[in-house]
Amino acid sequence: MVFEFTDYRIFLKTELARRAARNPKYSLRAMARSFSISPTLLSQIKKGERNLTGENAVRLAQKLGMSKRETEYFCSLVQYQDAKRLESKALLLEKINTLRGRRDVHNISLDAFRIMSDWYHYAIFGLLYLPRFKPTPRNIAAKLGITVLEAELAIERMVRLEILEPTPGGGLKHTKASRIAESKEKNEALQAFHRQMLEKASQSLSVQSPGERHIGSETFAFDAAQTPEAQKRINEFLDDMAKFSEKSVKPTDVYHLGVQFFRLTQKDER
Repeated sequence: MVFEFTDYRIFLKTELARRAARNPKYSLRAMARSFSISPTLLSQIKKGERNLTGENAVRLAQKLGMSKRETEYFCSLVQYQDAKRLESKALLLEKINTLRGRRDVHNISLDAFRIMSDWYHYAIFGLLYLPRFKPTPRNIAAKLGITVLEAELAIERMVRLEILEPTPGGGLKHTKASRIAESKEKNEALQAFHRQMLEKASQSLSVQSPGERHIGSETFAFDAAQTPEAQKRINEFLDDMAKFSEKSVKPTDVYHLGVQFFRLTQKDER
C-alpha cells in the first residue's frame, strides 16, 4: 500500500482514515499509542508542523508490519521531506523511484486513480458549483456525511491530481482542465465507485421521498449484438442530462445519475 504514496503524511492520514472506517471510535490518540509516540507529536506531523525522525520512521514501519523494501521506501519519503540540499533531494528521489518501480513519482495514471475510487470525490467536485458554499473540510464533511479527515484527504488528492486548486482566500476552485479520471478498461477503482453508488441508491429508497429521487427500471429480452448501440444511446442520454444540469441557475444539491444495463440470464457454457 505504501508504494501508492509519494508523501508519507498523506500515507499516515490514509491509514488513520482506514482504521477509523473500521472502527468509528478509533482516534489519532489511539493510533499514536499503537505507534508508541505521543499524540501531540503525531498531530504535529499530520499537520506538517514537525517531521518524523529516522528512528520514529523505522518504528512506525515495524508497527505497520512493512517489509524491508517497504520500510526503506517509507524512510526515504521521510528523509526526502527533511532534506535541505537539492543534491540530497535528487539522490533520494532517484532512490524513491527505484524502490517504487516507476520512473516518475508525479506520473498521474490509472494507478494513481485508484485512490479516487471513493464516491465523495465526485460529490466534492459537484459541491463547488453550489453558490455561497464554503468548501472547508468541516463543511464538506457535514454536507456529505463523511469524516473531516476523509474530506481533508480527498481535497489533498484532488489538488495533487490537479482536478482542484486552492484559492488565495483559503477556498477551492476547479482547474481549467478539471476532469475526473475515466477508463474503458476493467478498473478496480471504477468498480469500487459504482458499488458505492449502488449502495447510495439503495439507501435513498428509505430516506428520500419519491419526489426527491427517481428510481425506475425495465426488464426485457435483448440481442447481445446490439449492446454497442445500447451503450451509445445510454451515453447520449447521460450527456444530455449533464447539459441539462448546467441550466440550473442556483444549484441547491449534488445529485448522482446512474444507469444499470446488464445481463440477467446466465451465459451459455457451450
